Amino acid sequence: MHPYNTGFFFKIWDIMFKSQYDGTCECAVCERNAGRRSYELWLKLEKHDYSVLLDWRFWLKPEQFKKDRAVSGAGEGVKDEKAE
Repeated sequence: MHPYNTGFFFKIWDIMFKSQYDGTCECAVCERNAGRRSYELWLKLEKHDYSVLLDWRFWLKPEQFKKDRAVSGAGEGVKDEKAE
């Protein structure tokens, strides 16, 4: 049995409140061994561009970084509420 979130330090908490996972293990090592987690599968995933968060102007005026105004892919993960 593995703890859900608390890890090793709070093991007594997991035992007391029965917050342990008793299903099949889904850790990264077991998933790689089962073939469900590989570099090729990772390359196929759509990845968001979070580089816009490193720009100080984003934190002052985030509305300027909407997807329709984005330059070179910055702000692809930002949803435009006006379009909905």
